[in-house]
Amino acid sequence: MTRSACKTDKITVISEKKISEYYRDFSRELYIYIYRYTGSRETTEDILHDCYANLIQYSMNNDIQNVRALLYKTAHNLSLNYIRKHSREAPLPLESNDSLQSLDTSLLTIESDELSARIYQLLEETDAFTRSIFVMRKENNLSLKEIADITGRSERTVRRKLTRFTEYLHSILEKEGLLD
Repeated sequence: MTRSACKTDKITVISEKKISEYYRDFSRELYIYIYRYTGSRETTEDILHDCYANLIQYSMNNDIQNVRALLYKTAHNLSLNYIRKHSREAPLPLESNDSLQSLDTSLLTIESDELSARIYQLLEETDAFTRSIFVMRKENNLSLKEIADITGRSERTVRRKLTRFTEYLHSILEKEGLLD
């Protein structure tokens, strides 16, 4: 075997320390991102675990330029695969607040939950790209540049899609009396 053949057979895996760092840095935002697709804590945790397993596997044969972008792309693809396999009929479940202390608080909570439920219902009805950028921007507070880097699209495209969806969302919610 020639020396160059040995070089191509080289397998480099991301160190355990690096994986721990990536998990610490990105797992929370990825969890939120995936949860918006699945609506299930258990499924979200499984997909999140698979993201990091895929990262390790991918690193064996490829150089990784942007780990965060790769993790988001993997999370996106795994989430879409899950949705295809398990077509969901109900909107995303909302977290309940069991300790309501007053009628005013409960009314505000109900209104807020109703608004959240409608937003996520409309979000589920839109295309995957728009849904992704909305969640990255609103839930994970990513900049337009970061979203563009993650999705592989231009900042202009991300901004345009986000603006159009936000305007659409606002008009629907206003017509339905959910916004003042």
